[in-house]
Amino acid sequence: LSLILMATTLFSTIDVTTLAAALGAVLVAGYLIAGVSLVRARLKHPRQVNVTPTEDRDTWRMPALSLLDRPKWSRGRLLAMYLLRGYLVVAVLLLVVKTIQLGLHK
Repeated sequence: LSLILMATTLFSTIDVTTLAAALGAVLVAGYLIAGVSLVRARLKHPRQVNVTPTEDRDTWRMPALSLLDRPKWSRGRLLAMYLLRGYLVVAVLLLVVKTIQLGLHK
């Protein structure tokens, strides 16, 4: 939705319905590829489940937040965060340019 808003702001002649359908198709294709990759990875490396005795489950409590370490991000999550940050920077810059262009034309 953010991409549609930015694209229609920058290029007012874009057909929103066609753009939404194209981006929806790309999203569905991405979900399918990610799903197939996830299923293949899980079949290749099944997870080992640690069974906790029932007595321990009843008395377990969450450790204090100050005692927990910061979680380590995977490469995929780190890459996604950098891509999101880059997208936001580019989007803001493009909208600033468009604002300046509109201000100069009036």
